[in-house]
Amino acid sequence: MDIESEESCIETEEQFSLQLDEASTRYVYVNTRVDYQHRSASLDDICLYDYIRFYRKKPIDAKDRKQLEAQAATKSVESKEPRRGRPFSEREMFQAGHPQASSHINIKRLKPVVPVLLGPPVPRRDREDTRERYYRSILTLFFPWRSIQDLCDVDQTWQQAFTIRHASITSESCKIIDHIQLLQECKNDRDEHLQQVIEAAQSEVVNDNLCPSRNDSDSDDENTGILDVLETIDMSDIPVLKEPGTKSEQIYFEKVVQAVDQPNRFSNIQ
Repeated sequence: MDIESEESCIETEEQFSLQLDEASTRYVYVNTRVDYQHRSASLDDICLYDYIRFYRKKPIDAKDRKQLEAQAATKSVESKEPRRGRPFSEREMFQAGHPQASSHINIKRLKPVVPVLLGPPVPRRDREDTRERYYRSILTLFFPWRSIQDLCDVDQTWQQAFTIRHASITSESCKIIDHIQLLQECKNDRDEHLQQVIEAAQSEVVNDNLCPSRNDSDSDDENTGILDVLETIDMSDIPVLKEPGTKSEQIYFEKVVQAVDQPNRFSNIQ
């Protein structure tokens, strides 16, 4: 397998979780994609992103069955009196093809959540090499579907499919799509700024390396001159500091300055 094919396999790799089937006798493969594809017919017009936002799967119990019966009665016969108390959360059955159709249901969340996209991020729209994957990702997330034929026809590119189906995407979903693009642009600006910082830092390092270093011979000459001055100083003229104190210290330092000044090393200083 070549590298491109291997990367494609990694990109499209799908994760499943093992859960008990409706009879609790064996384990079946399930994930969010399976749940979405087998949602009830009343949720036909909801996209995958909103399905995750508004609904969650749970094992069905006696309360759920009672609520499902009440929902069915409400839909068939409109109630004249408003129901008192806290309203029931909407419950929806899975279609027959779901491996947990009789043991689990979809229940509407009391508060919507913000889905977190795992795996490869949504590609950039403004790059030629990622444009098709971008439109495929956007349609998969924000256009209602049950099979790939709902998203793209055989003789269409993903960009063409998006152009045709764009009008069916809700205004709220369009705002989220714009935010995704804005996030990509911010990341692009961040990467460009970081590249500029790195190039500036590398340029400074190169300039430092090109600057001439101090000549070692100059340093040797300077050290030799200092040694010559020290050799001309008559150390016998410098008194020994026997008693610490302000006056003694002052006399000591005056003698040291006079001894250093005698070789006329600092004749330019008045």
